[in-house]
Amino acid sequence: MGKQLMSAKDWPKLVGVSTLALVLAFALALQAVSGVLSKPSPELATKLFSANGQAAERLAFQTFKNGITDPAETQAAATAAAPQALAAYRADVLTPRALAILIMAETDDQARSEMLRVAAQMNRREASLQAQVIQDALANNNYDRSINALDQLLRVHPELREGFFPILGDALAQGETIPLFAEMLDGSSDWHERFLSYAITQPTLLPNVAVLRPQITVENENLDRRLIFGLAGLGDLTAAQEVLKAATGRNSTLASLGTLDWRADFAPFDWSFTDKTGLRAQLSRNKAELELFARPGRGGPLATRLLAAPDAPFSITIDHRVAQKEQARDVRLQLICSGETTPFLDERFGDSPQTFEINALGEGCDYVALALVGRAWSGRSPLNAAIRSIEITQ
Repeated sequence: MGKQLMSAKDWPKLVGVSTLALVLAFALALQAVSGVLSKPSPELATKLFSANGQAAERLAFQTFKNGITDPAETQAAATAAAPQALAAYRADVLTPRALAILIMAETDDQARSEMLRVAAQMNRREASLQAQVIQDALANNNYDRSINALDQLLRVHPELREGFFPILGDALAQGETIPLFAEMLDGSSDWHERFLSYAITQPTLLPNVAVLRPQITVENENLDRRLIFGLAGLGDLTAAQEVLKAATGRNSTLASLGTLDWRADFAPFDWSFTDKTGLRAQLSRNKAELELFARPGRGGPLATRLLAAPDAPFSITIDHRVAQKEQARDVRLQLICSGETTPFLDERFGDSPQTFEINALGEGCDYVALALVGRAWSGRSPLNAAIRSIEITQ
């Protein structure tokens, strides 16, 4: 039997349990590195001064830590450490870790909720308490509260983010959670953008990120650029266009007829210019022309752009100049239907202006990639050319 997907009802439980596991792992690692448990010895401190709540809290946490080898043992470890935690809390109510242990050990739901209410007001920086708040909120389907607590946790403890993002990614993979993410990712914390940056690197999350994107504000143009490029790479050009519209305010209709501009902001809907050693395309200083260059022995696509396929027949007229006229034939126009690898048009440049006729398109060819390809042969001069304009007409 195949692996069963997590349902929308299951993901809050996963997030809550994983939150606690991550927070505990972080807290335990922090304790091991810092040496807090041995400076001073909590056992000695509590013996010398029994009213020392903080020392008792450290002792309780040490007992709790020693009782855990995996997250499934959390409650049992908390129960074992509860008497020490209670002594610490009675000595000093400002002992958040002691309260967190007591909350984990508490089995009465009503008492636990009241303790959590006190905990949430007492210390918003203590990771173990915030984890408890999140878990309780999710258990009670209080998503607003869980979102606020989660946001607070990742704001105060950025070191938890890297481990937490895959868990959030699992939640985002469920389409029903997108409204929750739209509410949470309001741009008020830098981790919001960092999570989006992570999500864009996960191909399985791209479709849901595309649905989420129009519902949130993103100030980082590079994020939108990467999202659009990733969606186009998956072949989801409709979703990519919607992201383009959300990112720029442009009408999502692609260039089809008329004179093409030289905009290169959001590939593949805008131009993508090659910029490699010995092979490049770039705008002229006055931005009026596209300059093409190839060093001897180098060649390949120099500039590409995706177009909405016009109704055939149509023509493409290119006004160009090549520094050495005999090299014009070393520049080619290629047209490729999206999803295909073989051009349905591949013709050399000749005299300028030059018109290329397209009489028919294959079935399902809704998008066409236009590519300018150039080559400079070994032992010959470099290729230097310029494209003044490209016009598509019917």
